[in-house]
Amino acid sequence: MNRSLYRLLMWAAWIMMSWFVASQIIRFNKMTVIMAFILSALILSFLRIDWAIVLLVFLCPFHYVLKEMYPSIYTDIWREIFLACLLVSWFIQVIAKKLPAPSKNVLNNVIIGYLMWGILEIFRSVNLLIGLAGFRFMFPFIPLYFVALSVFETKEKIGKYVNAILISGFIAGIIGVIQFITVSLLHVVTPGSSIIFANKYVNMSSKLGLYRAVSVLASDNEFGALMVVGVLFLLVFIFYYPEYRKRHYKKAVFAILIMFAALLFSMSRSAMLGLGAGILAINVLKVRMKMILCTSFIVILLIMLLPFAAKGLFGPVFTLSDDYFLVTLNRHWDLFLQSPLWGHGFFITQSVADKLRISTAVNLVGGIDIDFFHIANQIGLIGFLLHSLIWFLFLKAAYLGAKSPILSDEYRAVSAAIFGILVAFKVMSLHLTVWDYVSIACTYYLLGAIATFIYIKSKEVLVEKA
Repeated sequence: MNRSLYRLLMWAAWIMMSWFVASQIIRFNKMTVIMAFILSALILSFLRIDWAIVLLVFLCPFHYVLKEMYPSIYTDIWREIFLACLLVSWFIQVIAKKLPAPSKNVLNNVIIGYLMWGILEIFRSVNLLIGLAGFRFMFPFIPLYFVALSVFETKEKIGKYVNAILISGFIAGIIGVIQFITVSLLHVVTPGSSIIFANKYVNMSSKLGLYRAVSVLASDNEFGALMVVGVLFLLVFIFYYPEYRKRHYKKAVFAILIMFAALLFSMSRSAMLGLGAGILAINVLKVRMKMILCTSFIVILLIMLLPFAAKGLFGPVFTLSDDYFLVTLNRHWDLFLQSPLWGHGFFITQSVADKLRISTAVNLVGGIDIDFFHIANQIGLIGFLLHSLIWFLFLKAAYLGAKSPILSDEYRAVSAAIFGILVAFKVMSLHLTVWDYVSIACTYYLLGAIATFIYIKSKEVLVEKA
C-alpha cells in the first residue's frame, strides 16, 4: 500500500506541478501547454494504463484546482484530454490483443444503449453547440467503465483504485476541516481570487450562522457526497475485512473521523441522509453488525434534523438555493410534461452559455437539484430509465459480490461498500444532481466497473469449481 501511495503521489505531483509551471511560463502559447499535457497523458496511458486510471481518479476531486492551472477558455480540457488519451491507448491495446475487448452482456449493452441515446439527444437540443456542451456534462465518464473493466481482467488487483479514491477524499477532507475551523482564505474568498485552493465559482452559503465547507470542490453538497464515499468504504473495511483491520485500524479510524467531521462541516443534508441510507443498506448485507449500524443510522438522522430543530434560535436553515429550488419546481414540472418521453435535448448552465457566447434563449440547468427532473427534462423518461437501469445492474453486481461465499474477504468487503455507496448516491440524488459532478461521476463509473469485475470473477470461480 505504501508503495502504491508513493507512486500515486509522485505522478500526481508531477502532472500538477508541470502543468502549473508550463501554464505560467508559456502562458502566451496555449497550444504548447496543451500538447505537452497530451504527450504526458499519452505516455502514461501507453506505459501503465492502470496507473493512468488511478491518477485520473485521484485528480478528479481537484478538478476545480486544475481548471485554474492552464490558460484556456475551455476550462475542462484537462479531463477531456486525459479521457481521450486513455481511450486511444485502450483501443490500440485491444486491437493488439494486449487487453480484452468488452464482453457482450446485459449491462454493457444497456450502457452502450444509454450512450447512443445521449448522442441522439444532441440533435434534439436547441442547437448542435448546446447539444455537444450538454452531452459532455452528462456522459463524459462512461468510457472509463469499459477501459477499467478491460484493465481489471489483466491486472486483478483493485486495491490501488480504492486507495486513490480514499487518499484524494482524505486530502479534500482535511482541507475542508481546516476551512471550517479557521474560516480561512482557503474557504472565504472574493470572486477572482488567485489563491490556489479558492473556488471562485461557489457563492458560499451558510446555515446556523456558519459558513459551509466546500474544500476544493464545486459545492458543499458535492464535498459531502465525496466524504460519504470514503466513510462507507472505511467502515466496511474495519468491520468486514480482518486483514485490513489488523494492518490499518488506527489510520482508518483517524481517516473516518476526519471525513465524518468534514461531512458535518459541509452541512449537506443530502449527504448526511445518503450516509445513513448507505449504512442501512450495508446492514442488510451484514446482519451481524445490526445493532451498531442501526445506532449509527439513528445518530446521523438526528444530526441531519438538528438544523431544523435549531431554526428559531440560530437563523434560517434553508439557504437561498432552497428558495430558488421551490420557486423553479413548477417550471421544471411543466417542462417535463411538454415532452415526457423524449425530453428537450441537453441544457447548459448560464456560465457555459456565457463562455460559448450564446445570447439566444436556451434551456438552462439550475435551480432544481432533483436528479429525475435534471435527467428526464434533457433526455426524457427513456433516458432516465436507461440511467436507472445501469444503476440497478451495478447495484445487483455489488450485492451478489458481497454475498458470494467463494470470494476473498477483500472482494466481498469492496462489493459491500460499493453496494452502500450506490444506495447513498441514489438517495442523495433526491436533492443533488450527483452524476453531474466530476468527482462523483468518475467515482461512480469506476465503482461500477469494480463491482462488475468482482461479480464476473465470482462466476468464473464457480465454473472452475464445477
